[in-house]
Amino acid sequence: MKVDFYTPKGRDTKILAFADVTLSEGVVVRGFRVADGSNGVFAAVPSKPITVNGEKRFWNQVAFTSNEIRERFLGELLEDYHRWRKNEAGHPPPEAKASGAEDAEEGPPF
Repeated sequence: MKVDFYTPKGRDTKILAFADVTLSEGVVVRGFRVADGSNGVFAAVPSKPITVNGEKRFWNQVAFTSNEIRERFLGELLEDYHRWRKNEAGHPPPEAKASGAEDAEEGPPF
């Protein structure tokens, strides 16, 4: 698994980075997010907003065959994120709150 991270253009959200994951079979899945939540930093799968009975919901664009595989995959993604932050920024990644000071890397236009 190869992961490419991109910092978001605006720092007014809790999203710390976007990630594109290349699987060993050559499939690229774009749009993973690393975010700063109330319980710390977490990884989330790409999702798409849909409307059901007038209510906005989010539909995950990636499915896992078990919760164990999902947790292991997202855990590896977070480990890669922490290594990337340490290497790119020259300091450890944020633990709970983003400082909002680093916008050095340009990412894709989203």
